[in-house]
Amino acid sequence: MGAAVLGWSQWRDLREIGAARDVDAAAVEAASTTVTALIGVDANTADDDLADVLDRSTDEFKEQFAAQAETFRDTLTSAQVEASGEVVAAGLVRRDDDSATVVVAATGTVTQGQPGASSPRHYRMTVDLRQTDGRWLVAGMEFV
Repeated sequence: MGAAVLGWSQWRDLREIGAARDVDAAAVEAASTTVTALIGVDANTADDDLADVLDRSTDEFKEQFAAQAETFRDTLTSAQVEASGEVVAAGLVRRDDDSATVVVAATGTVTQGQPGASSPRHYRMTVDLRQTDGRWLVAGMEFV
């Protein structure tokens, strides 16, 4: 009987650890996806790209970001910016039941006006997340 209780207890512990890892991974994925969307915003796809970032944001961050989005889009369009990027590393700094902080390192390229004249970019960001209706949403973002 003792072996069965011990076995069940270990199985339950492993299951809880696995569930926590899944939640951690979901937070890191949400931060990485949002950073990728943000650094990939360019003149050709700005409306869709910005809408994607807004969709991944809490109401408060959405309001802050939306206030600057039109100016951002206009700048991208007038400068004929083409951008792309990818996350090269991301890690969870902390997490509780409904919030998390993730650090993200990303690289990208930006071309302004002249095709083929791209310049490399390196980004380091801290992303604060809140869990809302089962989704990790960006509550804040800071370049570091």
